[in-house]
Amino acid sequence: MNQGNGPAYRAKRRIEMAEAPETLDEESKTNAKSRDNERSASKPRGGSQWRILKLTLSIVSLLAVLSAAWMWKVYRSSEAALEQARLSSAAMVEQARDDAEKLRYRERNPLSAEDIRGEQFQACLDRISVDVRSQKNRLRDVVKARAKIDPHLKNSLLNVYDEPLTGSEKPIHRSDLYEEFMIDIDVLIERFMTRHGQLAGIDHLAENLRDCLWHQLMNKHPPVQSLDAVKEYEHLQDPCIGLTLALCDSAGGSTSQLNRIRDASDQIAEKPEDFDALLAAWVHTISMAVEAQHYDADRFDDAVRRFLSSWPIAWQQFSDRPGSVGRDHACLLRMLSEIERLNASAKIDFFDALTSGKEEGVPDFVLHAVAFHLLNDVAWEYRGNQFVSDTNESDFDVYVELATMANAHAVEAYVQRPDLAMLATDALNIQRQLGQTPLSRHHWFRLALSGHLDYESAYGAYAISLMPRWGGSELLQKAMTLKCLETDSPDGSVEMYSSKFIAPYLKRKSKDESVIDDPSNLVWARKFISAWKKYHSHDRNFGVSAELPSWALHVFWEAGDFESAIQMMEALGGRVGEVDWVGHNMNRSEFWWVSNLAKGKSKELWMPLHRQVVFNGDKLNAGQIPQLRENLDAIEKIWLADQDAIKACCTEVTDEQVEAALATVETLLQDRRDQLGLLERYHHGEQIHFTLDELNATLQIAGSYQQVDWRTSEQCIDDAMKLTKRFEEGANTDIEEPVDDVDETEEEETEWNGDVTGGFQVTVDRMNRFFYLENNTRYPLPARYEVTVTTLKDEYSPYGMGILCGPEWNFGLRSELNGMVFRFAPGSRYFYVNDLPDDSRFKPNYREWAGVPESYHTMQMRIDVGHRGYQLYADDKLLHESRQPLRTGGIFQVGRASNRAYDIDAGKECVYDIYDFKVQKLDQEPLDELKPDDTETPDASLDSERFDSEGGTRGFI
Repeated sequence: MNQGNGPAYRAKRRIEMAEAPETLDEESKTNAKSRDNERSASKPRGGSQWRILKLTLSIVSLLAVLSAAWMWKVYRSSEAALEQARLSSAAMVEQARDDAEKLRYRERNPLSAEDIRGEQFQACLDRISVDVRSQKNRLRDVVKARAKIDPHLKNSLLNVYDEPLTGSEKPIHRSDLYEEFMIDIDVLIERFMTRHGQLAGIDHLAENLRDCLWHQLMNKHPPVQSLDAVKEYEHLQDPCIGLTLALCDSAGGSTSQLNRIRDASDQIAEKPEDFDALLAAWVHTISMAVEAQHYDADRFDDAVRRFLSSWPIAWQQFSDRPGSVGRDHACLLRMLSEIERLNASAKIDFFDALTSGKEEGVPDFVLHAVAFHLLNDVAWEYRGNQFVSDTNESDFDVYVELATMANAHAVEAYVQRPDLAMLATDALNIQRQLGQTPLSRHHWFRLALSGHLDYESAYGAYAISLMPRWGGSELLQKAMTLKCLETDSPDGSVEMYSSKFIAPYLKRKSKDESVIDDPSNLVWARKFISAWKKYHSHDRNFGVSAELPSWALHVFWEAGDFESAIQMMEALGGRVGEVDWVGHNMNRSEFWWVSNLAKGKSKELWMPLHRQVVFNGDKLNAGQIPQLRENLDAIEKIWLADQDAIKACCTEVTDEQVEAALATVETLLQDRRDQLGLLERYHHGEQIHFTLDELNATLQIAGSYQQVDWRTSEQCIDDAMKLTKRFEEGANTDIEEPVDDVDETEEEETEWNGDVTGGFQVTVDRMNRFFYLENNTRYPLPARYEVTVTTLKDEYSPYGMGILCGPEWNFGLRSELNGMVFRFAPGSRYFYVNDLPDDSRFKPNYREWAGVPESYHTMQMRIDVGHRGYQLYADDKLLHESRQPLRTGGIFQVGRASNRAYDIDAGKECVYDIYDFKVQKLDQEPLDELKPDDTETPDASLDSERFDSEGGTRGFI
């Protein structure tokens, strides 16, 4: 193994190399060249690596710089974004504050007990705290001082019940107060003249402005010449002219009024120093009222803010002027009348602004009056209009808490300003509610009259306090009614205020109660004629309803005082048509003719008939009917033979008019003869199936309608059969016209046959809720009333058609409280008793109505009514029964009458056939066979059995 490295090997190798030198040289050169190449190649590789390293370092450095620059840019951008976000956030917060400030007075959130207990409202109350302990003594001193100024007050306070409303001294009237207020009106007119001193005819314009404002304050129409003269200068665009025209010129419409008062308010807001504070306050107040009617959020918001700021300034400036009861009354009344339009935030801010201005001169009586109204309104919201027993206990505790606070401020306001009738009236109201003031309601009423005799609100508040619900009595109501009528006021206003006392008493009566059982009613009605004439002899810009004249005519008619009845009709003049003739069970034509013709012997013959048939028919004895029929025959001979009396009632004495008058008299006498026949048959136990003549004699159409036509029972049944055939054949159920194929020419040629049974075809709008057929004949109870209704076309009307039974007026049929309503409306897929379906489903008597398919278009409706309750039958099957007496007095109606209004489009007509009217006397009360522990309504399961969804009842054709 070692030979290759020994001496022999090396020698051998040297020999070989010697033998081949050229070969060695070439190889050596090659190796040497290869080593040189390797060395030469190794040198530039090291430099290239260095350059690569430098390049890499450069790139890294550049990237680092770029990265740092980018990061710096990102940082700056983020800082800018954060700054922008901060600015944006601040802007958003500011915008949110602005929006919240705008919504502050726009949100319709009423003032609540929590708001009153809040820090801001309590701070306001602390500024005007009341010393309750000394209040009674201070009130006594004020009343004594007031009695020295008004001598009659002393007697009236000692004898609040019997003393007349006025004494020997001239009392203060509304006109006296506003005459005093005109001194302040003259101040703002003088400033108006200063603004337009260079205008030609400025003095004449100022006189016309004053004249218009005076008439407006007195609720009278301004003279046409004065108003036209003011309108000629409307181009001046002065707030004084704008206010005058907004108040006095209603001919331009609501838009014109809005533009006028809006422009006036804007001008005052731009330069408030140029205008009188009284003008600014009144303009901004009326502007807020008008803007509320034409609601625009931004404009209403501006109006509220101007209202809030104007009154504190106005009261402060008033304190620098001489005292004025007229100004205080007019301004306080105007200001408080619009506070109700403010929401909770606005009321609190307004109260805060007023109380903060106490040191600057805002009078104490203003502050206490505002506090009373704010507190009392919230208290009454918790109390509610219901009876105390129906008020939640916790709500009633809140009411007592707030009303007690209001009580102190009401009394304190009067103590501070006893000249104002308004403040005494506020105290009267809180005394009626709470009974904690030092004086009775009767004393407060007398103090209010001492302020000024014809303050309407005082009479209204006192009238409420004399209602039996509030501890009053009918005796006191009647006494005050006569006191008002015996008072001689300049314009008859006090005499007309008697209506506030007599109206609640009369409304509690229904037509089954006599209104002449008390002679004072007739005394009132006779005095009312002269009061009506006197009151309406003055030009006023508002009207009085004909409700009280309707009652007066009712009293005259029942009492047989036909002379007074004619006088009342003459006093009404063209407004006779506004009398509620049907509601008072009076026929206008009969009323007129009987009142003019019933004299002497004919009146003696008529009055027994009048008292026992026209009135009290339900108490008529059958044995009296023959004698009454003889009276009718005798009356007919007297009236028709007296041609002169007939002619005296005609507007033009022509043969045609006289013949028409004679025919009218014959007809009304025949109607009463028919009624006697009906009552006689009724007392004999006969079922009366009304003929067309009998229906014409006993039914009057009440309310509005599109068309009412007579139909015989045969025609109605034919309509129902054709309608049934259409449903059976699957035809379109939306019947465009009533089903009637009878040729019109044939109908026209057919003579009237009043001896056949029948009824009416009625066309009314689906939303009409005041149509019914008034039955004017009283049938003694217990009685059975029956009618059949076919719905030819019912455009989903919620009112349908059916039987109405119960007393009239506000507490009768239309309120559906004391009465009974049984309606049938298959187009709306239901019939129901007393309640409409969407009301009923939330009540225990939900079972009282049931759905019916539209194909069930005909129903026989029946009511058995007695003195102690009633039963309802649908197609001879019992539907509902109740032990609630209806106080019908024997009167029932057919139709629809409701105080419920629905938000459903009108303009679609409904058509009904109403026929087969039947009345029969019952031998016993309908509920006598029931056990005392029977429930008021049938079991729900019975209702489902009687009216299942698939079947029907016998009467459905």
